[in-house]
Amino acid sequence: GENWPEGIIGLVAGKLAEELNRPVLVLSRGAEFSRGSARSRDGFNIIHALRDCAPLLVRYGGHAQAAGFTIANNRIEELRQHLLGWHESGVAPAILVEPGEPDLTGLIAEPETAPPSQHMVDLVFTRPELFKYSTYNKIRQLSPFGAANPEPVFKAEGVRLISCWPSGVEGRNLRMRLSIGATQVTGVLARGRPQLPTLNGVERVTIIFRLEAAWRPNEGESTQDITLKILHIEPREA
Repeated sequence: GENWPEGIIGLVAGKLAEELNRPVLVLSRGAEFSRGSARSRDGFNIIHALRDCAPLLVRYGGHAQAAGFTIANNRIEELRQHLLGWHESGVAPAILVEPGEPDLTGLIAEPETAPPSQHMVDLVFTRPELFKYSTYNKIRQLSPFGAANPEPVFKAEGVRLISCWPSGVEGRNLRMRLSIGATQVTGVLARGRPQLPTLNGVERVTIIFRLEAAWRPNEGESTQDITLKILHIEPREA
């Protein structure tokens, strides 16, 4: 992808690393230089891998599970080959991708999910005004996220379910419109279509989620919006 926002490539890298269970580096290509975001899995120290190829990079930084870097475009293929040959603790080698590659579309849209347990929730949202882009931006200041620095998970109770419908490839995802007070947001539950019958006719739900940007590249921050990556949803008992 060309000139993708840094927060977006970090989200893509995290999703792919989770889906593929292997280290992933995602690039946003500029005219002469590209910015990269790396996410790893247990057993593969991504900052060690980048340090080992430091002569190829303009700059880099991060920790064992998440890192960022800048590279000249004419050195990208050298970096790709270096990563393919760099092994640690038997973990599959890292892969280097660019957003928009056609064979990655399904992986980005449909990560595996599992209902998180109660102790994994970092904060319960009770104020509708938190569901906005400025909150997402503040959360991104905690990045880079990875196994050593997990992305925050949130919970909201008594959320009004306005509508929900199948979406994505073959309608396997579940897309929904939600209302929290006077605020309306869109949520997506990956591979959630089997839950559609349990939500028909339901007015209020409890959701566990992460915040994501509904990025509009030609608009300013004040007009940006968020979507909710739904990790778990269940009808709320009256």
